[in-house]
Amino acid sequence: DIRVSSPRLGEDFDALAAAFNQMASRLQSVETTRQQLFSDLAHEIRTPVAVLEAYIEALEDGVRTLTPQTATMLRDQTRRLVRFS
Repeated sequence: DIRVSSPRLGEDFDALAAAFNQMASRLQSVETTRQQLFSDLAHEIRTPVAVLEAYIEALEDGVRTLTPQTATMLRDQTRRLVRFS
């Protein structure tokens, strides 16, 4: 968090310090938004990947069989991932 105090060297310097602090606040807001976006994106990607991983493991272990419904669900999860590419 970078802020500057008013240097009290006149109106121009005070205005410059205020503008700098306003810019720093906006940059912090942008950074917070960026971090939230990446966090949300990671969650949105993790969910279909986890579903695909679980179903593939179940298919390999013989717990599930590849039915048309399972294939449709796997395709749907794949489409969810493709949306992010």
